[in-house]
Amino acid sequence: MLPFTLFPILLFLSVIRPTFSTNTTEKLRIFILSDILNEPDDSQSLVRYLLYSNEFQTEGIVATTSTWLPNETHPEAIHEIIRAYGSVVDNLNQHVYGKQALQRNSTLSPGASHLVKALKSSNTTLHLPVWGGTNTLAQALQHISRTHSSTEAKTLRSRLRIYTISDQDDTGPWLRATYPDLFYIASRHAWKAYSLAAWTGMSMTALSPAANDSIVQNAWLGRYI
Repeated sequence: MLPFTLFPILLFLSVIRPTFSTNTTEKLRIFILSDILNEPDDSQSLVRYLLYSNEFQTEGIVATTSTWLPNETHPEAIHEIIRAYGSVVDNLNQHVYGKQALQRNSTLSPGASHLVKALKSSNTTLHLPVWGGTNTLAQALQHISRTHSSTEAKTLRSRLRIYTISDQDDTGPWLRATYPDLFYIASRHAWKAYSLAAWTGMSMTALSPAANDSIVQNAWLGRYI
């Protein structure tokens, strides 16, 4: 076997991270070892990783040998993908949703402001059914954390009972990681696996074998609902 060298590649933070802040307390440190170009899988994985790289503290990416690539390494393939990412990252950032509401300079939205007022108006439970994304909730709780003591913020969060229909933006996982004390039920499902979700109810027979849409017809709905 020919000798090989581990080839470290430093990923500069100005390139690897989108400009917005996720405002998490600490990011996982990541150092990737890859036998890239042995087959397409690692190239594909690196592209996917870069699209989520703002969630991590990337320390390095190294081209290595493997059983399937025993005598060579291809750091140039890593460089090529990173250069391509650098050319599109500004455009990608224009289409980020959800956690954009958590940027330091973001103005509190009217919806988030109203939610904060509702939480503070009574010490009773506030039920929060979420039919779409949770960025309004995330912004409200982030605002409370910034403007109240930790004890006060925890008290306000304790009044919430949250139920979401899946994770419809990227603030759902952020909320659960940032505020583990939240009462938070996420009815999640994999893409195209809607039968695993609780919200399909009785009307989606094509997706759930337990459903029965023979009842849920216009005539029945018109008479009883």
